[in-house]
Amino acid sequence: MVNKKSRNWLVGGVVALVVLMAVGYAALAQELEIFGTANIDVEWNVEFTDITLVDSHQIDEVHTPSHTATTATFEVDLLAPSAFAEYDVEVSNNGTIDAKVSSININESTDIADVEYTVSGIAVDDELAVGNTHAVTVRVDWDEEAEELPAEMPVSETITVTILYVQDTD
Repeated sequence: MVNKKSRNWLVGGVVALVVLMAVGYAALAQELEIFGTANIDVEWNVEFTDITLVDSHQIDEVHTPSHTATTATFEVDLLAPSAFAEYDVEVSNNGTIDAKVSSININESTDIADVEYTVSGIAVDDELAVGNTHAVTVRVDWDEEAEELPAEMPVSETITVTILYVQDTD
């Protein structure tokens, strides 16, 4: 038989365990509320920053190129086959988020098959880190071996280059 003293300790231990479990359950069953704020300070600012005519041959008039943040427009009057105009374009990341090229689109206004437009120095998925600049070359060429000449000269060509960037998540 269990003596009376041992039984009292056993009963006291069971009561203490039940009380401890009740307190633990009450503490864990409380609704936890967390208050706070977070500020994210980022700026997206990838844009064309400069356009310079660097070389040309047989062009009539130099029109001032124009640009918005993502689009550059060039107009050139070509006098004869072998005429060309070449521009250096700077695209800068002045924001706080790294970027990469998602697309490059060229829209031209030519009806002449022998006029070609090229954009070089940049490709889709090229990265542009914060504070860096892409140097891009845009060129319009009239093939020197062109056989058909348009009725009106000079040939006025307009090219619009759009370079779209997205956040670089790599």
